[in-house]
Amino acid sequence: MRGLPTLLWGIAALCAANAVPVHQLHERMTPTERLQIFQTSDVPEYEITSIHWPRVERRSADGSTGIYLKAFGADIELWLKPTDSVLAGYDTPVYLLKSGDSAPKITKFSNVMERLDGFEDTKKSAALVVRRREDKSREMIGTIGSEHLVIAPIPERLIGEVRRQRRSADDIAVSEQDDHHYHIVYKRSPSSINVEHPEPLLARADTQTESPQLPIPDTVYPELLIVVANDLYKKLGNDFWHSTAYILAFWNSVDLRYRTFQNPKFRLNIAGIVLAEDPEVLVYLAANAEDENTTVATPALRESGTYWYARKDDIPIENYDIVVTMTSKALCNFYKGDPNCHPGTLGMAFIAAACKRSDYFKELGGSVLLTDSAAFDGVHTAVHELGHSFGARHDTTECPHTDGFIMAGVPHLNENSSDWSKCTVRQIQNYLETGPTCLYNKPHKKNILPRYLPGSIMTADQQCQKLEGTKACEVDELICQRLMCIRAGRDDNYCGTMGNAAADGTHCGGGNICLNARCVRPPKF
Repeated sequence: MRGLPTLLWGIAALCAANAVPVHQLHERMTPTERLQIFQTSDVPEYEITSIHWPRVERRSADGSTGIYLKAFGADIELWLKPTDSVLAGYDTPVYLLKSGDSAPKITKFSNVMERLDGFEDTKKSAALVVRRREDKSREMIGTIGSEHLVIAPIPERLIGEVRRQRRSADDIAVSEQDDHHYHIVYKRSPSSINVEHPEPLLARADTQTESPQLPIPDTVYPELLIVVANDLYKKLGNDFWHSTAYILAFWNSVDLRYRTFQNPKFRLNIAGIVLAEDPEVLVYLAANAEDENTTVATPALRESGTYWYARKDDIPIENYDIVVTMTSKALCNFYKGDPNCHPGTLGMAFIAAACKRSDYFKELGGSVLLTDSAAFDGVHTAVHELGHSFGARHDTTECPHTDGFIMAGVPHLNENSSDWSKCTVRQIQNYLETGPTCLYNKPHKKNILPRYLPGSIMTADQQCQKLEGTKACEVDELICQRLMCIRAGRDDNYCGTMGNAAADGTHCGGGNICLNARCVRPPKF
């Protein structure tokens, strides 16, 4: 892995200490910092810990790397292994987008992924993401699902103070300090919605992007430009690296749904991530606001294709096949004869439009719009809307929507909700036979990033905190089909069903994790 220090993948010894009083540290944080670290205004029990990175690696026969953690008196051993995913590489760019005087200003960062390293232990539902700072120090974020532990970095402005106090308390020699990085570790207790997928739209295309005479390759590689609206960026704490890590975990889960295809295989790739720094810069969202919390979906989707076509000098359209805009705002749609914008739309896309664009109309057909609340609740929608881009329509008579497969027009939370119906498989196969050659080229990514499951970096409680401001009712096999959260403002025993299952990788009891709507033993991907 290019530029990856050997010690990064070595053993980490995590030692709890009491040098900095608990109540003093969180009281010195701003409300934004507390929300970013704990994902709630309520501060749980936590410890300040020192992470020591030794200079010698420890590897098993299968190539996985061992790390050792000690937190809350428990010794934890994890074995972390990367896989063959092409979802992102160390050269995957991240862009900051903000309003300018005459046009949006786009700033490209090409080395972001070189400072982000994700790794997992699926047996213990653990996923850790490490960022290397400019000063060579490291900050880590992640969870150990089997232990209900969350690891988060101390705010940078407080690190110096914590380090000075801990040096004295821990009696660590100055020469050894480069191997010590202070973090917060805290515990998380284990613990039918009127929505729809509207019909996909038809895209205009006048540019030749299909070659039916070419054979379908063994693997297709849809390349995605992921655009994070400012409202969702805010929910992610306006934090550049944390948002990037979240997007990687989110789309890793989407990619897993497509891995069930075998002829050909699907391997999603993130061509780039765009973070919107202000609410006005994505004019296709701002211009179609129904109110401060709702966006009219259909015109926003259509105008997104025009918007990103116009940005082709900054982000070449040859670099990606589909642009996906993620927003935390609700989506609504107008229907003929009704003056009201009906809420409940989860996402929208153009049908069979992954490789379509119109140079005459100056717009992209491969556009997707979806909602997500920074709790991985939009994963199913992302899978569904991409299905439209690959030629799949809603399940109907031959494959009843009540069976609850991925392409059901109304989501059904059951054991089929992470699977494809035979109708969808046939429709996607038919689309691929039209020769959408933009999907045929394999991305040339340098040093592919390891995969990690979203539920491994956000527990069921954290998902409920994002969705409802509370915690999960129970953590058992049922959350893999429908997540149940305590309803805000109600008695602690009053539970409500969320509009989604728990994220893949969420601990569901007995050492198992949720995967494709089932509570299973952690597999090797």
